[in-house]
Amino acid sequence: MISPFLPIPTTASWLEWMWRRDPSVGLCMLAVGLVLLFVGWRVFKFVAAITFALAGACIGAQLAAGTWAATVSAIAGAIAFGGISWRLMRYAVAVWGGAAGAFAVGGTVAKFSSEEALMLVAAAAGFAAMAALSFVMFRNVVIFATSLQGALLMVSGVAGLARLSDSFFAHFRPLAENSPLFVPLAILTPTVIGVCLQLADMQQKESGQPAG
Repeated sequence: MISPFLPIPTTASWLEWMWRRDPSVGLCMLAVGLVLLFVGWRVFKFVAAITFALAGACIGAQLAAGTWAATVSAIAGAIAFGGISWRLMRYAVAVWGGAAGAFAVGGTVAKFSSEEALMLVAAAAGFAAMAALSFVMFRNVVIFATSLQGALLMVSGVAGLARLSDSFFAHFRPLAENSPLFVPLAILTPTVIGVCLQLADMQQKESGQPAG
């Protein structure tokens, strides 16, 4: 476990968690993911604040785990992290984009090496690079972060809905569990598409041309 506060799930545990959820959860995640992929940069402040609020709730709950104060601590963490991120949005985007970079680089290295130290170094490098870029290419980092987060939500939603079709699930599960490239490519592909779509949308808005 890399972090005691925000433990990073394995692919298998993430898939198992999604398959145990009600299909409505998968549908909501799919819908939100598509919104982020298409127009995430337009609503990034709300997305960032909600993301930090959820992270704060997880940290707060972990700090008081097993006690009566866990719920109160989770709520306090959500309010604190969400409020601070809204007030200090530029720095919040630096951390948010850095986290996206850490996930992308660290996750890629983890697919080719089982050494946790190497993965941590790669993740730290990805975090530092994207955090620094956010002060120079703010909107581009926002687009990358929302596209990656949207792709994660979309793939999670598809995984959650997979059990609705026995035939689809019979093909989806072995690929997701046994293929080392299936899940990474399933996340990478919509991320790249989302980046392209959002960059085009941003350029159209800045030039004053109607979309389409």
